[in-house]
Amino acid sequence: MAVPEGPSPFVGRQAQLEVLRWACGRAAEGTPSTVVVAGEAGVGKTRLVSELLADPAKAEVQALVGGCLPLGGGGVPYAPIIQALRALHRSSAGDWPADLARLLADDQDATAVIPGLEARVSPTAQSRLYESVLALLTRLGADKPVVLVAEDLHWADRSTLDLLGYVARCQTEGRVLLVLTYRNDELGRAHPLRNWLAELRRLPHVEEIELPRLSRTETAALLSGLLAAPADADVIDAVYDRSEGNPLFSETLLPFAGTPDAGLPPTLRDLLASRLNALPEHVRQVLQIAAAVGHQVQHQLLARIADLDDRALMDAIRTAVDSQILTPVGMSYEFRHALYREVAYDDLLPAERQLLHGSLAQLLTDEPALSAADQWATTGEIAEHWYAAADLERALGSAVEAGLTAESVYAFGNALDQLTRALELWDRVPDADRIVPLDRVTVLAHAAQAANLVGEEGKAIELSREAIARVDVLADPYRAAQLSERLGGYQLYAGHYDQAYAAYDWALDLLPEKPPTAERARVRAGLAMLAMAWSRLDEAVESSREAITLARAVGARRDEGWALNALGVVTVYQGRVDEGVGYLRDALRIAREMDSPDELMAASINLGHILGVVGRYEESIEVCLAGVVDARRVGLERQDGSFLQANAAESMIKAGRWSEAGVLLAEAEALGSRGIRAFPVLHQRALLATARGEFSVAVDRLAALRRLLPPHGGPDAYRRGLLEEEASLAVWQGRTSDAVLAVEEGFALVEGS
Repeated sequence: MAVPEGPSPFVGRQAQLEVLRWACGRAAEGTPSTVVVAGEAGVGKTRLVSELLADPAKAEVQALVGGCLPLGGGGVPYAPIIQALRALHRSSAGDWPADLARLLADDQDATAVIPGLEARVSPTAQSRLYESVLALLTRLGADKPVVLVAEDLHWADRSTLDLLGYVARCQTEGRVLLVLTYRNDELGRAHPLRNWLAELRRLPHVEEIELPRLSRTETAALLSGLLAAPADADVIDAVYDRSEGNPLFSETLLPFAGTPDAGLPPTLRDLLASRLNALPEHVRQVLQIAAAVGHQVQHQLLARIADLDDRALMDAIRTAVDSQILTPVGMSYEFRHALYREVAYDDLLPAERQLLHGSLAQLLTDEPALSAADQWATTGEIAEHWYAAADLERALGSAVEAGLTAESVYAFGNALDQLTRALELWDRVPDADRIVPLDRVTVLAHAAQAANLVGEEGKAIELSREAIARVDVLADPYRAAQLSERLGGYQLYAGHYDQAYAAYDWALDLLPEKPPTAERARVRAGLAMLAMAWSRLDEAVESSREAITLARAVGARRDEGWALNALGVVTVYQGRVDEGVGYLRDALRIAREMDSPDELMAASINLGHILGVVGRYEESIEVCLAGVVDARRVGLERQDGSFLQANAAESMIKAGRWSEAGVLLAEAEALGSRGIRAFPVLHQRALLATARGEFSVAVDRLAALRRLLPPHGGPDAYRRGLLEEEASLAVWQGRTSDAVLAVEEGFALVEGS
């Protein structure tokens, strides 16, 4: 049956389109929204979103569209965000945050710098990048409402999901609509998207649309629209009986429906396979190459790898385009639907796949510009091709390079995935140390760092211990000490005081006392911060003073600042207020001189808190609010700015400025800090609610605080603060026995420290 060329009619999706229009209108009025569109392959997710963006009424909307790429191994960090924002970056002359501009630049140097064991990544680097994306969307929305579309989340890498989740969770202001699509018919029970979606659905501003198949009546309307004339009943029955209302299946079946004894395939994949098998051999070859690439494929790449002359290649591409299998995108091509790519790829024999992936890997290694992916993604793409080619030697080396490249753009989840793969390959590759520019211990250290930065403290500790076990301590005590110092930090983050102390202490044993070294200063500073967090005041004083002496002797300003920070806090707690505040102001001055975000926030938080503790409320408020301004400047408003707002609110409450404190805490809660960083805001909110007699609010916040702290872990100061507020609330509510229990637990905690 002849089917006229032209776009498919939009059928049976009006209700879902109205949900998207409503969310878009809501965002345009200043309430950010997220809509998740789910459905099986071919059901019309992309078409629904396209219809929204094509609506003439939405001419004033700025559409930013990107998609996830079908590569395994977490090799393509931030793909939909980069795709959505790069054209805007090219055309915009405004100031862009440095990290975001580097990610989007066309002239990136994607060659990974080979960092040694000394190289460390700031714990806040990824947060600052995410805040930059969030701030950009808010700024764009001030000019024109923004619709950010990220398609095919079933292929999303870990870092992309982290970033999109951050935007959905933290976009509390601005005219922004986030639209996410995914295929729900192929999510296995262990698919990482399942848990991510479960978290997303808990957010109050998230709507989910599940696209059903079309009814028979809707299928009839679709077929009639395609034919530009009413479809016969027997044609409708033949198509609907097999497609069961899947729009893509229905559309693809239609040309065969009027053919007697056509022997129509029973499934959509079978039908698409039959269409591809009917094409000439040279067309199928081109489609298989494009399928192995996995996303947009450049014309020049096809020309270089296909065993065809120019005329045959152009004939193959023209046939694929005319058959509505490939779609031109500039000088590249992409499949009209991902199912065509999957069917073409599945048609390859295993040996053919390996050979094709090997050829692609070698070509992209020699000429990375032939990739249609952004340059940060190309190293991951090459790693995936070598792995699929079963070339273990090159897969190992490329996985390390891809991991380090991902680390350099703060895609720590991708970095961990690639480096973990490299470590799994290590024993399977003879003479692996010759192939990889880093030795196994250094790769383990980078993997441990990535694990810690994505919140997998247990994995970080495990990898660090393995790295230490592989060091010859007698031959290289300095290296073992470096690794043990890192392990101490990971144990500290995990709330394991004794294990952290043991790791730091062993590092000190391995390092010579003389001459002074930056490494010994760093270990001592770590011990000082550890002892301060767990209220071991004498230990904190001893370690911080030695760290300061060592740091000044070798010019280690960062470690001097950390040690002064710890010394200031514990000196105040020992009763020498002016001396301690002086140390804290010195720490803040060093952080400002270095313009280091991590040190600047820590110094501002501790100084503001201590000034409040000793009753110098106005000074405390001044320091904290100045710190909030700094937090916004360095992209840490959500993570540390809210902490500073909580400290300022604490001093306002004590100074009797309850109304101002309430406003500040509402702003801080709206920022949506997560994990232990949310503790100070919730704590002060509970305290203020109790003071105001808002007992239900206090109960809610105290329950949230309990959930944040592990049963037998967390900083002692936080646990004491929680018990104090629980006792206070119990007294006001007349629950005397509960108050006594909380006080007794608090005394036990103090006596134990």
